Amino acid sequence: MTIHLFTGKDSRSATARLRGILPARELLARGVFVKVYPPPSWRPAWRVSFERVREFYRHAKILLFAPRKDVIFLVRTIYQIDFVFLVLCARIFFRKKYVFDFDDAIYEKPWCRYRARLLTRFASAVTVGNHHLEKWAKSRNGCVSIIPTAIPFDIYVKFTKLPQTSASGKIVIGWIGNGINHLKNLKLLVPVFERLVSDGVNFRFVLVGGMEYRPLYDLFDKVPGLEVQIVDELDWSDPESAPTAIAGFDIGVMPLVSDTKTIGKSALKAVEYMACSVPPVVSPVGENGFLVQDGENGFVASSTREWVEKLKLLAADADLRQKLGAAAQAVVRQNYSYEVIIPKLITIFQKV
Repeated sequence: MTIHLFTGKDSRSATARLRGILPARELLARGVFVKVYPPPSWRPAWRVSFERVREFYRHAKILLFAPRKDVIFLVRTIYQIDFVFLVLCARIFFRKKYVFDFDDAIYEKPWCRYRARLLTRFASAVTVGNHHLEKWAKSRNGCVSIIPTAIPFDIYVKFTKLPQTSASGKIVIGWIGNGINHLKNLKLLVPVFERLVSDGVNFRFVLVGGMEYRPLYDLFDKVPGLEVQIVDELDWSDPESAPTAIAGFDIGVMPLVSDTKTIGKSALKAVEYMACSVPPVVSPVGENGFLVQDGENGFVASSTREWVEKLKLLAADADLRQKLGAAAQAVVRQNYSYEVIIPKLITIFQKV
């Protein structure tokens, strides 16, 4: 059996990297042969070009004529309608088997809404990143499994947070991700930081993933007295880049507004913080409620008042940060590491 892996984006995307490219390496190490195909390079989507025709021909050879024992693995892979057409033809007329994987509410996005439904409906199996997505997928496919977005724990554990503050004595509150996609969520932190600054909490805020997005800079410039550091880019293709940055945090935050898109999000940011033994403070939205147990391996905050109270509590107590961080890291080791997740993925492929 060969796994033919298609990812929606390249290794700079967390989904492609953590649910596709790095798991492919783990599968290969366990004797499962995987072929990884890069996403198309042509743009824009509507333009018919020689490159697009060549990509179509290449995809047709793989999808339509791969040996029947092989499995096509689509990791959030929604290209244009011609690719979806090939996948459905491979499944319906050529009896090929494919697994469709996604980790957020892609069916809410207008440009891929119907494609997501079709790929889910005809898939041999569907793997999703959280409970909310499982409910949606089960109404369209009878073979759905939750495969949470996991991390290479052996890498992250090397960057376990040591029980110490920065040289300046300031507590570092950190966030990591694609800042452009999270402006509405990060706005929740503005009144929180205003209160913390006015109450004299000795901290600075580090945001990793600013992407040179000016509205993000303007957002935190409005908070008088806030010390903020914005890191625009990391080498996201390097598995050590994210844990290296997170190891500099004392507290990791994951604010989320509650809407139809965010309730379908996986808790990746919190998983990454926790893997480095950094205690998280999260909004009770989406998968966060299944991962973070309030007061046991982190804190859950539903309002500005709760965010302020819990960040103050962690900022003032190094022992509490260490205790919650250790408990958090143990949860990730037991439930969100490749050592646990990859065997489950192999079982799904074998059943398919």
